[in-house]
This record gives sequence, C-alpha cells and structure tokens, in this order.
Amino acid sequence: MPATFFATTKGSDPGFVNRPARQLRLTAISACRNQGLNVLTFLDGTGASHSGLPGFEYLNHLRSRARPTDDRPDLGAYEYSVPVISALELRGDDCVIVFASAAGHQYDLQHSRDLGSNVWLPVMTNIPGIDGSLQIIDPNAARELKRFYRVKATL
Repeated sequence: MPATFFATTKGSDPGFVNRPARQLRLTAISACRNQGLNVLTFLDGTGASHSGLPGFEYLNHLRSRARPTDDRPDLGAYEYSVPVISALELRGDDCVIVFASAAGHQYDLQHSRDLGSNVWLPVMTNIPGIDGSLQIIDPNAARELKRFYRVKATL
C-alpha cells in the first residue's frame, strides 16, 4: 500500500448482500460501513474546490436517487440505510404501513400491543425489498386500541 494512502481499510470481504448476483449493497455488519471520509474534495479545471462526496446512487435501469446520508459515508456505490416507516394510514379496519426498502434485502414487519413487554409478533415476513417504498396492509389492525410497528431488515 502506498505511503501516501491514509485512513485505509483492509479486508478480504466488503460485506455485500450477494456479490455473485451483483447485489452490491452493504450488509448491516459490513466492515465498509461508515469508513468513508466527510472531507473529500476535488479541484476542477479552473482550480476551484468542490465536494467529492457522492450525492446519488444508481438504480436499475439507468436511473438514480439521492444517496442517503448519516454521520460518515460508507465505502462503495451504495450507502447502507435502515428501513424507516414513512407513513401509516387507516383504511376502514385495515392499517397501511409504508417503509423504504432496498433491492437485495428482505424485511419483516412486526407489531406489538405493548412496547414495555418487548413482545413483537409478525405481520408479514420475508418481504423482498425494492429500490423504493413498500406498502403493506395489516388487516383489521384498526380495531385495536393500540398497535405499534417496526420493520427489521433480514438477509
């Protein structure tokens, strides 16, 4: 490794979801998470300095989306992000849950009636991710007085 390289991460496996299937998103335990530098800059042809941080990530086919950000960038083409519930809506007796997902990941939607009990029951499991929002319907959930939800990413 050249002496001019600094803040270098070494390893034999970057922690991709599925390299042979070209699912190059990072797993939750990847050593590449939060290893990038927040101070990346480059000089253009006029000598002006610009941020070198990636602002977008690739989506199939020939599309892109804003790259998620957190404290430190991840190494690689994609930033790891945990699923976040973005909307809850009641439709009659049903509850519609919307959350962000990524292709190559699978998700479990769970519910609890009491957060203090730490008992979570499945609403739906092994939900295949897409590069976008998923909408899941929990039938008859609106009939309950209290119902809490969480989404877990699985591999």
